[in-house]
Amino acid sequence: MQREIGIYNEISDIRFPRGVYGFEGEKIFKIIIPDKSSPLAFFQEISSNLRFIVVDAFSVFKNYDVVIEKFDADAINLEKEEDAIVLCIVNMKNPVEDSTVNLLAPLVINKKNKIGIQIILDKSSYSTEEPLFSFTKSSK
Repeated sequence: MQREIGIYNEISDIRFPRGVYGFEGEKIFKIIIPDKSSPLAFFQEISSNLRFIVVDAFSVFKNYDVVIEKFDADAINLEKEEDAIVLCIVNMKNPVEDSTVNLLAPLVINKKNKIGIQIILDKSSYSTEEPLFSFTKSSK
């Protein structure tokens, strides 16, 4: 269910049957978008305090190359790439300019059925700690 609440959008009841890496027991999440003009959002498990900052990968990383393998697409019943939402987990640091983003293991959500999976792009050169701001500067 997507709904507008005040100044943000919320997409709730997103199921991750396998959980996310390191938190395999957490299965149902929501995305909270606090500001429509920002690519950053919160990815929060609905029954706990587990919350990640995520970024809409393609709005920030123009050359980000994600290949969704057939077995991963099948796991979330993804038939068309345009039905996928791809988010990457951000690791905010102090100072904020040192923040990193995990481009190696994006979250892929089928927006039609709200089922998601975290995949590993094992054939890529991405890492789990790519500098967030160097990409945003070079993407402009």
